[in-house]
Amino acid sequence: MIETQVKLNKVKKESDGFRIQILSTSNQTVAGKARIAFLDEHDDMDIYTVYDRPYYKLRVGDFVSKKDAEKVAMQLKKKYPAFVVPEKIKTNKRN
Repeated sequence: MIETQVKLNKVKKESDGFRIQILSTSNQTVAGKARIAFLDEHDDMDIYTVYDRPYYKLRVGDFVSKKDAEKVAMQLKKKYPAFVVPEKIKTNKRN
């Protein structure tokens, strides 16, 4: 049982970091469609939906460095109102 919990903790490990917010809307359908559209173009990036009543916020990436997040945000700003936000990020993902 302890071994199982250790494995789960490794998968769920989080730390302070940054993500890029690309959308905030009170419409769940709009958020869902935007999520799909983003993944069609950027299948190499993780995307997260955060529900912060009454808004659905789409955030992408898991960045340890704010500087790295800002570099990617600059590229995303060509199409999205992207900006960097501090957030707990995944630091140990399953491949």
